[in-house]
Amino acid sequence: MTCYVRQRTYYIFLFFTLRRQPESEMATIRSFRSHFAISGKGVSAALLMASLQALLRSHAPAYGNRVDELISEINRLMHASTGSSKYATFFYGLYDDTQRTLTYVNAGHNAPMLFRPTEAAASKLGTLGYSNGAPHAPAPQSAGACEVTRLETGGLAVGLFGKSVYQQETVQLRPGDLLLLFTDGVSEAMNADEAEFGEARLTELVAAHRQLSAVALRELILAEIARFAAGAPQYDDLTLIVAKVV
Repeated sequence: MTCYVRQRTYYIFLFFTLRRQPESEMATIRSFRSHFAISGKGVSAALLMASLQALLRSHAPAYGNRVDELISEINRLMHASTGSSKYATFFYGLYDDTQRTLTYVNAGHNAPMLFRPTEAAASKLGTLGYSNGAPHAPAPQSAGACEVTRLETGGLAVGLFGKSVYQQETVQLRPGDLLLLFTDGVSEAMNADEAEFGEARLTELVAAHRQLSAVALRELILAEIARFAAGAPQYDDLTLIVAKVV
């Protein structure tokens, strides 16, 4: 998988090894990515960001592919230390590079977009994902010669309620797939008339140019947002991750 990141909010890439059962089997290398936005601004938001990062780094390896339990525990700990006045929208994905699977939880974040060529999707209709081990068939929407699936499974933003429960989903990735993660600063970029760039425009742009490299597509998205805004002041930051399965 190749990817390119434009970052002003926060994201983490960690790499660690998990051992499969039974213990005699060889361990597999997995990577995890987290993409999140914190409520508020200034020093308090920065401290909250640092706390959340520390929780992830200390807890993620121990929970392995039980990402729903991991996010539930991080939510509990965060709520206990901050109350419901502080929260974070949060996308956590665990990528298994041996199986080409992405197991994720979306905690109130802008739902990432998975772009898949229609030829590949048609041959495997209804087998894209599994929620908590049970078969799950997302409802993709057409966009040019590909299908777009939103990665929405999860729960509320972390920190709002101490007893929030989260669900995880595992997506089988294939060569040609493209994954776009972004914050609302991308889709809500405004022009002088206060019209938003919008998720529909973003979807059409990526679908029409998904053959580009991750770097080139990232540059195109930023250029199109800048052209749309035409110098109008922006009130939110831009963070996006473009990843392609090769």
